[in-house]
Amino acid sequence: MNGQIDIAPAVPAALSRPALLAWNPAAAAWILGLMHCAVDTASLAILYIQLCLDNLAFDEIVSLILTYNALAFGLQAPFGLLADRLKSYKLFIVLGLFATAGAVAVTEFWPYTSALAVAMGNAMFHVGGGATVLAGCRGRATRPGIFVGPGAMGVALGLWWGSEGFAYSTIFVAFLAACAILVTMARFPAPPADTPDIRTTTRDDWKISLSIFVAVLLLISVGVRSVTGGFVRGGWPELTGGIALALAGAAVVAKMAGGFLADKIGWRIIGAGVLLLAALLIAVAPRNNPGILIIEMLLIQMTMAVTLTGVYLTMPGRPGLSFGLPSLAIVIGIIPGAVRYWGSDPAIWQVPLTLAAAAMIFAALTLLRKKVLSRPAEYSPGK
Repeated sequence: MNGQIDIAPAVPAALSRPALLAWNPAAAAWILGLMHCAVDTASLAILYIQLCLDNLAFDEIVSLILTYNALAFGLQAPFGLLADRLKSYKLFIVLGLFATAGAVAVTEFWPYTSALAVAMGNAMFHVGGGATVLAGCRGRATRPGIFVGPGAMGVALGLWWGSEGFAYSTIFVAFLAACAILVTMARFPAPPADTPDIRTTTRDDWKISLSIFVAVLLLISVGVRSVTGGFVRGGWPELTGGIALALAGAAVVAKMAGGFLADKIGWRIIGAGVLLLAALLIAVAPRNNPGILIIEMLLIQMTMAVTLTGVYLTMPGRPGLSFGLPSLAIVIGIIPGAVRYWGSDPAIWQVPLTLAAAAMIFAALTLLRKKVLSRPAEYSPGK
């Protein structure tokens, strides 16, 4: 009362919420994005170290990789549904990190157990981390892009590290465990109190049906993008380490920049416009130029943050399921390439599929801009 400000009450509060443990939505996206890179690095290293250990035949390793992909991507939808019911996304992050650390620890001795554990750990972490970021994104694509982007680099690093013998894996186990402990202690941003749910904010069946239709359009476009992305990766007959790393870097940049640019210049420009540009490039550019392939990867992957956030906008009360369903669409899109369904020259399908994906994204995002989906204004996408 003597012209002085009493700061004593603020000191305990500041000490009880250190910056390292109190994560705002932006910090959560960056920190979980870096952990995403670590989890994907461990996952691929566990699979490809089998090439060095000589414990399994080559056909067994291929089967292990296919099984891992089916589980790691396919389990995210049911895990997401469960996480939404429990409303405990942090639990899935922690369990995923510990499961991944345990898988790394036993991979030299029990390869099948390790692959199963890392697939489940990967799925749980993706759902927990992705749902946390989506719940705090308030209908903007920037933060989901920050979270998903580093995963592509983790895949490339894990493939290389595992193929080279996965040295210092014990240190990596400790790092993953430390990340789990950090998340356990962290205070995550709570989902906004006014997070809408289409099921409870409207009684109009047609509005619910429209939301489902928009989600299906976006999910099909994700699956188609997965198919065309596989064509890009397979478009270079000798995928050397440098080209593989450049493709991974392009995917990281595209996913992270795509969300930011979409919020700045328009979702439909990034979601559909870049795919039209990609289709044009695919149609006229030479197929044996690695630089062209890298640009194609950059354009195709730029839509990821938009489609992911768009699915969330159709069911914003369920961020776990919103993250898990696009992951399921990705693995479904991988199947045609895995079974060689496309014949001897799959590239002839790339242009029409890319155009189809662009059309579906444009239609879905146009419907999302309408006010019929019962969302507060701040949950609506941009142009």
